[in-house]
Amino acid sequence: MGQLATTFNDMTDRLKLANQTTEEERRKLSSVLSNMSEGVIATDEKGRIVLMNDPAINLIDTSFSEAKGKPIADVLQIEEKVLDIKELEETNSLTIDFSDDDQLFLIRASFSVVQDEEENFNGLITVISDVTEQEKVERERREFVSNVSHELRTPLTTMRSYIEALTDGGMERQRNRTTIFGSDPK
Repeated sequence: MGQLATTFNDMTDRLKLANQTTEEERRKLSSVLSNMSEGVIATDEKGRIVLMNDPAINLIDTSFSEAKGKPIADVLQIEEKVLDIKELEETNSLTIDFSDDDQLFLIRASFSVVQDEEENFNGLITVISDVTEQEKVERERREFVSNVSHELRTPLTTMRSYIEALTDGGMERQRNRTTIFGSDPK
């Protein structure tokens, strides 16, 4: 009986230590999630939202209570793009357009699959961030390159036509015409 009590007490101590370790890890994870600048959304194995941090709530303009339990494809408005939640594993990331008539607003969503020990699908971790400014800069760069190439093409086309005219005997015809009108071609 004494040995059983000792074993029981030992198991109780181990269980307390395991619970403390789990609670510490939970607090660390909570601190990391709340202090991240990117939004984080976690889902269960069916793709339903089970966790969101504050930046995610702000980026998609939805409260956690509204999003909890809903499919991530619906909340991120990508249901037409993704037929099965497991497809997100293959796409890895998407740019999602949340723009309205007045303002451009783009979000990049990166997906990571959560698997259990037997590598069964256990959910998704989605990291979202605002890429509107990056996209604006990229569009301006493309527009600049397009404008510069257009501006360079115009004088190059003109020069090309002059060169073709000269190689087709235009210079000789000009000399002959100048001689006829009384000027020295030199």
